[in-house]
Amino acid sequence: MENSSLPNDECFQNFYVISSSALIPAITLSILSGVAAVFLNILVIWAIYRNSSLRSVTNYWVISLAVADLLLGSLGVPVWCIKLFHKARLIFTDVHNLFTCILVLTLFSSSLNLLALSYDRFVGVTLPLQYPSRITPTRCGQAIGIIWVSSCLAAIATLKSKCTVRAQGHFLLFIGIFGIPLIFISYFYFRIFKEARRQKRLIRIQEACTNQPLFRKENKAAMTVALVIGSFALCWLPSLVDAVIHLFAPAFWGETRLYLGTTTLACFSSVINPILYSVRNRAFRNTFRSFFMCTKLNRRSSVSVIFNHA
Repeated sequence: MENSSLPNDECFQNFYVISSSALIPAITLSILSGVAAVFLNILVIWAIYRNSSLRSVTNYWVISLAVADLLLGSLGVPVWCIKLFHKARLIFTDVHNLFTCILVLTLFSSSLNLLALSYDRFVGVTLPLQYPSRITPTRCGQAIGIIWVSSCLAAIATLKSKCTVRAQGHFLLFIGIFGIPLIFISYFYFRIFKEARRQKRLIRIQEACTNQPLFRKENKAAMTVALVIGSFALCWLPSLVDAVIHLFAPAFWGETRLYLGTTTLACFSSVINPILYSVRNRAFRNTFRSFFMCTKLNRRSSVSVIFNHA
């Protein structure tokens, strides 16, 4: 996020022009991430719909997270590209408010979905016998509804802002929609890893423990979610650092165009999750493989039909 304006308006003094050497790589990488995000997250949603073994309560959160990533790829990336063209003075359509609105919607919903996923795994690892009664489909659906209503309200609130985002507002925005949820996520995973170490010691003492298969299953799921959260944090933390620099060194922030790199990197957060699911989860991997095999067979059958009619 950065100051945005139209020529000859009240914000023109804060208008930072982007050179073509910076514009081309940013646009190229953003488009690649957007196309990949749309395709891969549609594939995740389709896989859960297609494979009954993937229709678990935990994957409700995964679907909600995939929708947020899909919105970032299909709406956020195109508007970000328009914003870059505006910054390069190639077009004069100011979409700053629209981009901020989409950014808040997708980032806040992603943060809250990952927070919910962390709590889901926290209960699954620390209280596995109470998990079915605590994490029910009804409660999960209600929580997802609250997440999206809250995200939409926060996004709509940003539309009231002017063409510029002050450094303090930029910083507080990222703290609120990213930093605070990340603190709670970190707490849950500290407790998860602490409990996992304790249970591993007990398993070494009692190899015949009846809960051992359940523990291993929940622990593997927790590790998958941890990787998803880790990739999300790595992609978005530079944006938080960018907001800090904007607050304490605004002149340096404006001259270096740090937001170009941090925002483009953030676009890739929506691409990584489906890849992690396919690597860590056999059911996802098999469903993805069947999709590509069916696509390949359909192409072959189409070719054969064309030749037969020729």
